Parts: sequence; C-alpha cells; structure tokens
Amino acid sequence: MLAFFARLQPSLTGIEACGGVQYWASKLSALSQQVKMMSPQFVKPHVKSNKNNVLDASALFAAVSRTTRRIAPVRARGPRARL
Repeated sequence: MLAFFARLQPSLTGIEACGGVQYWASKLSALSQQVKMMSPQFVKPHVKSNKNNVLDASALFAAVSRTTRRIAPVRARGPRARL
C-alpha cells in the first residue's frame, strides 16, 4: 500500500479511525499526503445502503469533504510515555 501512495502526487487522504490508524496516518504523512482521520460515528450517516468497500469509501469521501466535521489529529511518531 505504501508503494501505491508513494507514486501519487500529494493529495487528501481520508481514513476512518481504528486501531492502526495512527501508524498509517504517520506513514502517509511522511509521503506528503494530507491525512484526515474521522471517527466512524461521523462516517456512518453517509453510508447509503448495505455495507461494502465501495460504499464505505464513498461515505468516507462524503464525510471528509464536509468542513464542519471534527478531524482527529495525527500524532507525531516517537517514544511513547510509560504509565
């Protein structure tokens, strides 16, 4: 997947928040992609019918293109603080 994004011109990339989203967001940001991460609760209202990859991508595009939605920040990679 990284090889695909490395060949693209810098563009907006929308990602639905999940367990590995910070990893992928930091990798894509390093490739000069503008990454916007959204919580699934903000993407779900844009799904038009049954769940599949094409409809999920369309819903994510609709949600990311709205300027009023909250976008999660990409955290800087580095050593994590221990609790």
